[in-house]
Order: sequence, then structure tokens, then C-alpha cells
Amino acid sequence: MHTDAAPNKKPTGDGNPTAGHTDTRTVSNPVDADKAFASLQAAYALKGHSLHRIAPSDSGAAYWAERWGLVKHLPTIDAARRFLDVVGGAAVSDPTERFRLAIAAAGLEAPDTIHADGKIHRFSTNGRRGNDSGWYLLHLDGVHAGCFGNWRDGYSQCWSAKDERTMSAADRKALAQHIEAMRRQRDAEQQQRHADAAAAALLRWAAAAPAVTHPYLSAKRVKPHGTRVDGHQLFVPMRDAAGKLHSLQTIGPDGEKRFMPGGRVRGCYHAIGKPSVSLIVCEGYATGATLHEATGYAVAVAFNAGNLQAAAVSLRAKYPCLTIIIAADDDWKTPGNPGLTAAQQAAQAVGGKVAVPDFTGLQRGDKDTDYNDLQRLAEPVQIGGAA
Repeated sequence: MHTDAAPNKKPTGDGNPTAGHTDTRTVSNPVDADKAFASLQAAYALKGHSLHRIAPSDSGAAYWAERWGLVKHLPTIDAARRFLDVVGGAAVSDPTERFRLAIAAAGLEAPDTIHADGKIHRFSTNGRRGNDSGWYLLHLDGVHAGCFGNWRDGYSQCWSAKDERTMSAADRKALAQHIEAMRRQRDAEQQQRHADAAAAALLRWAAAAPAVTHPYLSAKRVKPHGTRVDGHQLFVPMRDAAGKLHSLQTIGPDGEKRFMPGGRVRGCYHAIGKPSVSLIVCEGYATGATLHEATGYAVAVAFNAGNLQAAAVSLRAKYPCLTIIIAADDDWKTPGNPGLTAAQQAAQAVGGKVAVPDFTGLQRGDKDTDYNDLQRLAEPVQIGGAA
């Protein structure tokens, strides 16, 4: 294991609002090859072109763009992205369809039907039933404009059918007013969802029993550390820096993890141990329990890569003098290594350090990415000089 100071690199944030298109390279969360292709395909459709792929999900895939029977061969998805930057052609004329394609181009699974009534509508971002973390609202009065996003990871983006650079001063003012009104509406809806989820979480937490054993804990070879059980479900509390319970992560016997619908994630964490000199922030519960048991350091479980920075910032405000170590998931088989990238950004934001599990010399599987995996392959785990 090694611990490095964070690189001198500014963290990336949510994409800025764009006018009539989405830059597929600024999606907040990395996506697999199929989803990346679907996003780029939607972006092509916004310009009236079609994008095709020869070998889906294959590292040797090739692409071609087509319009009016004319074909452009593109050897890689990066080449397809570059071609999109320079390709011309008339955009789709229907503003509702353009808005739907913009949602798809942002990496979300867009709904089949868009209601342009100025109200917030929810949709599944991944096609699964019961998932309604996606949201949008669209106005077609005056300047055609809308906003959309994903409540689960905090991603949001605003859209306009016109490029602001071509608008009159009056249109720009009207657009700004539309966007501000939509943001207030979105924020009010989100606050209500958070409040409802927090009330439900408190009831479920109070009815659950302190965990003693659970199939997931046994499989990961870690202790309960303040978790609770209700039937077959393990509950991991999600609290803010003041200790308020906002939501629960449930973990099934098979390791399936779920968040409560509408529950707040951003800035929440599960604390294990009492901070003294150093504090570790990591993604998953099993990783956090492993690190605490191996090192004695206090740990904050941030639940996913997208929340590492928000949790670390909250903890830095609460513990300004502690050394904060971000324990990365080394997603070595995922394009862009989202776990390591997010850890570096979080460490940069709080002046912390990054620790990366070292699998050198071990028979590492494709899914071996974190410190719990490392412990399974080679005990003991070490971090920052502590064992």
C-alpha cells in the first residue's frame, strides 16, 4: 500500500449548462462502452446524423456516421467524438425531441415521452422498475428551455433550444429567469424528497436491531460497526457531519446494495471509530470496516465514488486539523478509473492524501479493486504506515 499527496489538479464539477447540446465527455459518472455509445449516438441525432457501431462492447469496435446515404468511417469512439465536434447539418426541429435527445446524450436513459408542461417529472435513469431518480422539466413558452438531472448523484444540466450567443438581450433575460425558476422548483422538490426519506429512515432504523451477524458481514469478514439488521437486510446509516440521520443503505445477503428512494446521499457518511490524528474516507462499508480493523484509524464510509469529495469536505470542516486520507477503489478495469480519479479529486479539495491498494505480485481478479479485496488476497492490510 502506498499513500500519496493529492496531485496538483483541480477537481472537475458538474457540467455547465449548454445551449441545445450535451458534451458527452463531461458526464459526471463514467459509463461502460454500451452506455457511452448510446450517449454519443443521441448527440449525433441532435445534429441530424446517425451513428452506428460494428462490434458492440468489443474493444475492437469500429463506428460510422451516416446522413443522406453518405458514410464516414470512424475507427474509435474517440474519433467519433472528434468528428461530432466538426460535423454540420440541421438539428432536429422538434424542441421536445431535441430535449429528450439531450437527456440521452448526457448518459441518462431518456424517457420515451416528454411532457412540456413546466412541471417536474421523474423517470428511470437506468431502465429499472422502481428507479425514479431521474427528473426533468421543460417549458415551451417563450424561449424553449428545460432542466434535467439525476437526484441520486446530484448531476443536473440546463438546456435551451437556442444558443445564447444568437439570442437577443430580451431572450437571454427570459432564459435566465426560466432557468432560475426551474432551479427553485427542482430544489423545493428535492428538499421534500429528502425530508420524506429521512422520516422513513428514522422509523426503519428505530425498528431494526443492532447487527451481530449477517451473511454480507461474514462474506466480507468484517464486524458490524454500528449497523443494524431488519430481517435479511443490513442497514448502514447515512448521517451528516452533525449526526443527523438522512437515509439508509440496505445490503442484502447477496451483497446487493440499495439507497432509499429520495434519500440524501451528498455529504453523508457512516462513521466507524473516533478520529484522533488521521481519518480515512472510503467508498464502501466493507472497505471501511477492513481499514478500521486493520489500522485502528477512524473511517468515514462515503458509499460511492461520487460522494467522496462531498463527504471529505464536510469532514474537513468538522475536523480542520486532522490528516485526511482518501482510500481509493482502484477501478483498474474501468475506463478512466473512476474510483482513483474521484479519490484524487477529493484529496485535492481538502488538502489530503490518497491511498491506493497495492496488488503487486498477487493473483488479482478483474473485480479486485479495494482494501477488502486486498485483505482477502493478502493479509494484513497496511495504510499510511499503520497495520
